[in-house]
This record gives sequence, structure tokens and C-alpha cells, in this order.
Amino acid sequence: MIHELHKLGYQGVRISPGWSGSGVHWRCSVAAVSNIGPDGWTLIDSFEGAHYSSASGPRFFEWEDAPRKSPRQLAQMFVERFPRLASESIGMDYAYAGWFVAALGAVEHGRLPAFYADYEPDLSRLDLPPPPPKRWPPG
Repeated sequence: MIHELHKLGYQGVRISPGWSGSGVHWRCSVAAVSNIGPDGWTLIDSFEGAHYSSASGPRFFEWEDAPRKSPRQLAQMFVERFPRLASESIGMDYAYAGWFVAALGAVEHGRLPAFYADYEPDLSRLDLPPPPPKRWPPG
């Protein structure tokens, strides 16, 4: 879905993924670039954005109508249901979108990106996202 948003011109959409306290469920917050810290993934305001946990299975963001939707359909639903986040994310950020494509390749090989957990994750092993641009939208 994030890749679809990026293809639609919402390249200011960023992820902040990690593991639940139990280490059982993967979590991923989706936020506008304006809500991301200089490290490229930390949320500035955790109440802003959309939040998913693998405990919800295919009910992304607790949407009852999400199962069996394509990534493109989910992206369209996201824009409709999170209009402010979407409008704040319009613009091109080739560095982040490129990093995200590489992260998708790692996911295909079983490596979910995770930047936080109850233990101290070894971030040196991961390809970290680039920091937000100094100006948004860039250009």
C-alpha cells in the first residue's frame, strides 16, 4: 500500500515499524514526513498517523472492509480515510521512495523492517531510511 501511495505522488508518506512488547506482533505506524524525526523513522507525535499491528491480520488499520483488497485499493482507501495525512504527504521524495523499494525487496526475503522493540535492536544491521527533507514539499 505504501508503495502504491508513493507511485500516486504521496512520497511524503513514511513508515515507523517495530515489534510489540511481547515480540510477537509487528507494528507499523504510517505518518506524514512532517511527523518524522531526523533519524528518518521516529514519530514526533505518536497520536498523529495511522497504526497497524499484525495482530489485526488483514484488517489493516482495523478496517473491516480491508481483507481481499489490492494494495492499490488500500492506497485509495487510505487517501479517503486519512485525508489530512495524505494531503500533507503530496510531493516527490526520491531518496525515501528508493529506500522503500529496497526495503520491499528485503521483505520478500523475510526481513521485516523494525526500528524499535522492547530490547535494543541492532540498527547497524539495517538499511535505515533517509532523514526527512529540510523543506516539504521539496523543490
